[in-house]
Amino acid sequence: RTNPIIISEADSIYFDQIKGTFMQAILKQNKLSQLNVIGQSQSLFLIKDEKDSSNIGINRVTSDDITIYMKEDEINNIIYRGSPISITTPIQDISNEDRYLEGFIWRGKERPSDKNDIIQ
Repeated sequence: RTNPIIISEADSIYFDQIKGTFMQAILKQNKLSQLNVIGQSQSLFLIKDEKDSSNIGINRVTSDDITIYMKEDEINNIIYRGSPISITTPIQDISNEDRYLEGFIWRGKERPSDKNDIIQ
């Protein structure tokens, strides 16, 4: 499908988001180990303070391609290719439009809760 987007709830207000023209997931032992986002790639992540977990801001990056490496179900490393442009916005300056990538639609209620939901 064209223009895929991955969205995960960062907290009750903010969402981590990744999108591009094409995505390829690589699984090892039935777990996501790598995600390749190819063409017009964008990411938007909530930045939290490591000491007290308070929200600091959001980071939006646009690049040609993104490769995300996973370890123990968490992002371990992200590589942006093709002269990435990164903009970090402090939490107090974030507008409602800054919180979402184009095409964002939260469909959390439709999310499968276990593998049997996918088979139905």
